[in-house]
Amino acid sequence: MSIDSNDFKEFKLVVASTVNGFIDTHSKNVRWSSEDKNYLIQCLKESTCVVIGRSTYNQMLKGDTAKLFPPDTLVLDSTLDPLKELMKFRGRKILFLGGSELNHFMLQHKIVSDLVLDVEPRLFHGGFPMIQQQNLDFSYMLELKSVAKYSDNGLRVHYKILY
Repeated sequence: MSIDSNDFKEFKLVVASTVNGFIDTHSKNVRWSSEDKNYLIQCLKESTCVVIGRSTYNQMLKGDTAKLFPPDTLVLDSTLDPLKELMKFRGRKILFLGGSELNHFMLQHKIVSDLVLDVEPRLFHGGFPMIQQQNLDFSYMLELKSVAKYSDNGLRVHYKILY
């Protein structure tokens, strides 16, 4: 079974990250900026399909953004074959919200077309990196699409991934 970013109108990975590349602490109690949350709400409202990892989804259920998930929300966990499940969404515009492992998997399989990175003005000593650090076996160039500074000194950087 073969699937890649060309099978979708768009497969956009949206990530909030510290300056040093962490998406969460081990205690999983990070509160990102209101600008990041507002952008996520905007993306969810514009999306007809969301693909999200189980841990990320469970974290979001604790907040008020979970009610914004569209009916076509695919929650992936270790019991599902991601490639098989994604076949159902071919030709669609996808918003992807993953964690370290799922981000690694989607990038390794060349499924993500765009990366929108909200770089928060913070540093974590440790935690969960944006991409799982084990078995890194890919390297891709990125094309800068846009950069925006938001009010609390964060940056939103949009890249096209060049496979």
